[in-house]
Amino acid sequence: MKSKVHSHLLIRWIFLRMIALCFLAAFLSMLVQILGLYGQNGIIPISLLLAWQPEYSADIVLRVPSIFWLNSSDSFLQLVCVAGAAFSTLALCGVLTGPMLLLGWFLYLSICSVGQDFMSFQWDSLLLETGLLAAFFAPWRMQEPMPLSPEFKKQPEGSLIFLWLIRLLLFKLMFLSGLVKIASGDKAWHDMTALDYHYETQPLPAPLAWLVAKFPELIQKMSTFLMFVIELGFPFLIFGIRPLRMLAVGGLVFLQLLIIATGNYAFFNWLTIALSLAAADDQMLSGVLPRSLRMSLEMHALTLRSKISETWKFIIPGVIIGTISLGFFANTFLTSTIVPPPVKWLIGLADPLRSFNTYGLFAIMTTTRPEIVIEGSNDGQTWIEYEFKYKPGNIKRMPPSVAPHQPRMDWQMWFASLAPDRVAPWFSLLIDRLLQGSPSVIALFDHNPFPDGPPKVIRAVLYEYHFSDADGLLKRGQWWTRKPIGTYMEARQRAGNQPTF
Repeated sequence: MKSKVHSHLLIRWIFLRMIALCFLAAFLSMLVQILGLYGQNGIIPISLLLAWQPEYSADIVLRVPSIFWLNSSDSFLQLVCVAGAAFSTLALCGVLTGPMLLLGWFLYLSICSVGQDFMSFQWDSLLLETGLLAAFFAPWRMQEPMPLSPEFKKQPEGSLIFLWLIRLLLFKLMFLSGLVKIASGDKAWHDMTALDYHYETQPLPAPLAWLVAKFPELIQKMSTFLMFVIELGFPFLIFGIRPLRMLAVGGLVFLQLLIIATGNYAFFNWLTIALSLAAADDQMLSGVLPRSLRMSLEMHALTLRSKISETWKFIIPGVIIGTISLGFFANTFLTSTIVPPPVKWLIGLADPLRSFNTYGLFAIMTTTRPEIVIEGSNDGQTWIEYEFKYKPGNIKRMPPSVAPHQPRMDWQMWFASLAPDRVAPWFSLLIDRLLQGSPSVIALFDHNPFPDGPPKVIRAVLYEYHFSDADGLLKRGQWWTRKPIGTYMEARQRAGNQPTF
């Protein structure tokens, strides 16, 4: 039984489960580090940040939308992460899926709004933008039926407006990711040598990156070319006929799986896979479905009409969000003169929601790997390193597989090392906390090298890291080699009246 109209019930169910899993991973990842990053004794206490804001008013709340205006204690920070994980779990189980995703979106927005450096990553923006769309693409009912249940095929289709807004987001994400590489003028992208450096110099390489970095240059150049084909060409196939959409979905998912195998980018690639699947339909999966489910979905497709069928509760937010999305796209990438003033006003109003964004990673390829190593001492002669949990440090430690968890301090250390002539403000605060012996900050490291109390002096030195050769790994157990190249921060002493924990 075939139908020219294709259903999206199963695709929607899979898509929503993946978004809920991404929210769950994001909240659990933040839970284990939020006190070290933002607690009362953390690197950047949220309570101090909010205290520095102008007088509390409705205007400041609209510009910095966050639940932490109500309470910013350590226990409340953890409670928000636990609540976000609970909402994500309920959405994962199909309980009030739409409302739970919307609540998760708001709590994550609350963290991002005050998160500064540690919450400035593109996947945080992508999770918010995708989460907002998913909340209105999801069913707003007490319990979603499971795919093999008789009730599953009786559901109404998801909002067609939001389905296409999700596909538009996928197009924007992928096409801009390729475009920024071309537009940057970076030589490594133009001569197709970027992957000669990428696997070694990316923020947190995965174990397989060591091996892939050894591939011949011809393979690296062919891989770079294929990446450009997928990022710049395949997004247009999303809007084509089914065979072209199937090719687009397969290519986009394939690219993300390769990235997952060689690097640690939190939940970013899984979000992109979820968006890619939204370009498919149920009948594309027919070859791997149980016969009963396949027949049910085909029967459901026969009852569909090609016209848009929406309820009012999805049309209104769909039109508003769609207007802002299209206006934002035109205002940013085309010309602002074609955007009507009321739409510009809407864009400005929605800007604090961080749910309408531009994208594009690695516009400029890093070709070297400087690393900041923090060292402490009690006599100024013997220096002991603070070992990070995940970023390169000990040259004999294997690169980790840590995604979808994101160790945000480790990531920011990578960015800080790219500007060695300027000490990042947050890094200076980190050193102050180490000199005080803050337990929540020390917990962000692999272990405490000064268990009897904080050191008297701390410094930060720069090393240049490279992957070791085969002999280094097989004979000496060294994944990395390194050599000193300078100083990032001069030695800082603990003040005599500085509080310790």
